[in-house]
Amino acid sequence: MEPDTATARSMIRYFPSGKIEQRSMRYVRVIWKINKPEHPFEILTEIDDLNTETRKVHLYPDGHRERADAQNHDVDTELSYEPFPTVDEINEDPQFVASDMSKDDFEREWSKSSIQ
Repeated sequence: MEPDTATARSMIRYFPSGKIEQRSMRYVRVIWKINKPEHPFEILTEIDDLNTETRKVHLYPDGHRERADAQNHDVDTELSYEPFPTVDEINEDPQFVASDMSKDDFEREWSKSSIQ
């Protein structure tokens, strides 16, 4: 699934060799229909054009949040090294409801969270 302009952003990475890499990002919101306080009920993920998670936020029923990026992660929230599935693939499992989200919405939720 190609991200549309509302859910993608360009990210430029500069390497010591002088190489420049531009990556397109997309954002996905997953509602996990589980009613257990130890599990997040909502998972927000930033994904690069290689389908790799670059940042993630977990929202828990008790109101606490956890997040992870390439440098840091909370106790129960880490980035996956597996390719991220498409929204349609996630929605094939009845315990999940996935949808695209905007960069602005992701950034707003990211900024509300901090590494514990």
